[in-house]
Amino acid sequence: MSTTAHSSWAVLRVVRKKDGHTQASLARAAGVTRQYVSLLERGLRAPTSQVIAKFAAVLNVPKSVLEPPGWHGSQEAGEAA
Repeated sequence: MSTTAHSSWAVLRVVRKKDGHTQASLARAAGVTRQYVSLLERGLRAPTSQVIAKFAAVLNVPKSVLEPPGWHGSQEAGEAA
């Protein structure tokens, strides 16, 4: 998969660090794996709208901060495994 396809998910890293979270602490709080957070931040995966909602709640930001323009959610299954 091209890393440019989801490169706008790098904003997750910026918001996560600003809030003082590590990948592991964000993952625990959102109920996903640290590896999954890493894949998202590197643009190798795209999250579902449910995962974005969990991240937004943990990071105390609106979902729109984490969603790139024109994004309608991922159709990938099992991304939080």
